[in-house]
Amino acid sequence: MPHLHNLWVRFFLSSVLWLTMRFPSIALLCLFSFSIVGCGGGQSIEGGLAAASKENIQRCCAMYSIYATLNNYKGPASKEKLIEFLSTSELAQKRLERMNVDISDMESAFIGRDDEELEFRWGIESTPVSPAYVVCWEKMGVDGVVQVGITGGTILDVEDEDELADLKKGIYSSGQSYGDSMNTKTQSEENQ
Repeated sequence: MPHLHNLWVRFFLSSVLWLTMRFPSIALLCLFSFSIVGCGGGQSIEGGLAAASKENIQRCCAMYSIYATLNNYKGPASKEKLIEFLSTSELAQKRLERMNVDISDMESAFIGRDDEELEFRWGIESTPVSPAYVVCWEKMGVDGVVQVGITGGTILDVEDEDELADLKKGIYSSGQSYGDSMNTKTQSEENQ
């Protein structure tokens, strides 16, 4: 029945176009009514947010993004700064709750599938329209695959050592480098 749905959409759009040209006030009333009723069957905003943060690596990217968004788009300098801010900011806590992140146990979110603490790129500077960028990755990975967390909830499964090295430097998406020119340090560099 997918063809019927496509026909319905075409009919609806052509009707809206015709109404808009002939009777603009009626067209606006119809569109307003349709927007109130909605399409139904969709996922709630909270459900979508929770789905985008079901893995620890996604939760960490979300926590990092929340911190950056509420701090002039500059990421935290360390894990301690991140946890301290998220524990004290009411706005950050509300956002975390909508994502089903347990505020009382944020420490557990920092553990990857390999049971090791995730490694991060700290202090990344961004803007509201910045492209997605690498935030964290697993230390060892599982079965030769290391997961890399990208802002926006994307997880990359990486097997290639050279690709992983580039991602750790902030090179993501067709060779583009983002955040690399900033004064960012990976956790590995801080431990040396």
